[in-house]
Amino acid sequence: MNKTQRFERIIDGGREVWEIWLRAREITIRTVAPKPKARPKQTLTVLASKVVALAEYEPLVAEKSAAGWTPKIDERGSPLVREVRRHPDLEAATLAAP
Repeated sequence: MNKTQRFERIIDGGREVWEIWLRAREITIRTVAPKPKARPKQTLTVLASKVVALAEYEPLVAEKSAAGWTPKIDERGSPLVREVRRHPDLEAATLAAP
């Protein structure tokens, strides 16, 4: 199961971005601060199963909606999809020795 959601909000005239991807049992969260030249921050969490990952994903998305973030959608009303850059070797090394 793959799910993606993107949220934005304006803070002090700048746009802050929060994106979340669910892929199998992995959740990736990427944030971009509203500062000029801000570097994105990205975290990857690997959970015990797909069911556990989905149970973690849904409340995170609901929390952003409740906090006033604006979900970004495409012309069909679907969540805006963005490709995640994967680094299989780095991910494997991280899983082998957290």
